[in-house]
Amino acid sequence: NHKYEKAIEFYTLYIKQRGIRKNDPWLATSYKHIGIIFNDKGEYKKALEYYFKAHEIFKSVYGENNDYFAISCSHIGLAYDCEGEHNKALEYHFKAFEIQKTIHGENDAYVATIETNIGLVYFNMREYNKSLEYYLRALEKRKSLYEENHPDIATSYNNIGLVYDNLREYNKALDYYSKALDIRKTIHGENHPLVALAYTNSAISYRNLGEKEKAMEYHLKALDIRKSLFKENHADVAESYDHIGFLYDT
Repeated sequence: NHKYEKAIEFYTLYIKQRGIRKNDPWLATSYKHIGIIFNDKGEYKKALEYYFKAHEIFKSVYGENNDYFAISCSHIGLAYDCEGEHNKALEYHFKAFEIQKTIHGENDAYVATIETNIGLVYFNMREYNKSLEYYLRALEKRKSLYEENHPDIATSYNNIGLVYDNLREYNKALDYYSKALDIRKTIHGENHPLVALAYTNSAISYRNLGEKEKAMEYHLKALDIRKSLFKENHADVAESYDHIGFLYDT
């Protein structure tokens, strides 16, 4: 993607102009941003290479008990999870978790985000009960920190719904998907990708419950939103067609 290449080009130019100074926090920040770009491109090994460059500088400048180092641990954990190295991902997420708890206390938005990241790793490992434990902990914190109609709370509801779906507790999944849908419609209106996603997730649960008419209704709502937002050949539109085709086929 052209925008990624241009971003990397400018960060690299900045590093050259600034000069290589050992233990320069600005250099670490540039490395981190390059790592994020590679991560977004799906080049996780390259992302890790730059994340670790930033990580070592943050550690040498600030030590380990600070937000810079903790956030760096989180980025490394996310990249390892995408690489499928889940145990390494957990190692770095738990490092971040302990640091952020020490700095900010237990009831903190950063801590809730890390618990969400840990929940995601366990989800990807198919350890759904462990995933649910951390997702629920994150939700509890977010509900104490924010009003109900907050995007992070909607994300937590959606995550918990996904776990219950995989545990085949479809009515519980629908309950959480419905909560996520209501919040997202309140925040974004009807015509938004996250609203379409909430409709899709709910439709899958309805299908698993054998309620095909309700599943079709929700898949068609998702499709209408996606067709209004994206071109016909967009992956999200294709996904909706796939789900609808599957319903007709069963």
